[in-house]
Amino acid sequence: MLIHKFGKIINMAYVLVLGSGLVPSYSAAKGAIVQLTKSMAIELAPHNIQVNAIAPGWIETDMTAPVRTLPLNDEILARTPAGRWGQPEELAGTAVYLASRASDFVTGTTIRVDGVMRSDNSPNVTQVEADPEVRSGKRQRSYPDGRLTRCLLKWRIPGHFRAG
Repeated sequence: MLIHKFGKIINMAYVLVLGSGLVPSYSAAKGAIVQLTKSMAIELAPHNIQVNAIAPGWIETDMTAPVRTLPLNDEILARTPAGRWGQPEELAGTAVYLASRASDFVTGTTIRVDGVMRSDNSPNVTQVEADPEVRSGKRQRSYPDGRLTRCLLKWRIPGHFRAG
């Protein structure tokens, strides 16, 4: 790509990069992909290489099959105005767009494909927001997304992520 001065890189992130009580390490890794996408976009933009990510919501795959049998399935459907799980082929249009010339001036972006999933009602965010110190702002940093801060505080290690 560098030699040809042209290219498209599409990373796969995850819509719940705010955090997940189910598999925190998975959410952390996918959140890192969002930041890697932004950093790569900055580095590669002078070479006419666009770097973007797709952040799917809950998609019906073999990996998510066990979740569809749990009570959590009802919660997922309740938080998704589309009222259903996404299908793998529904990610294709976004990938085609990001791989096409139509997206030549789009870089460093993460596009959500999630049926307008509302993460504001996720159990881990609700649990953290119930903490009176978080609600009052006593344990909150000034990040662009306050919910991210609250999730970080939930997983706080003593001596790290100190509230400023």
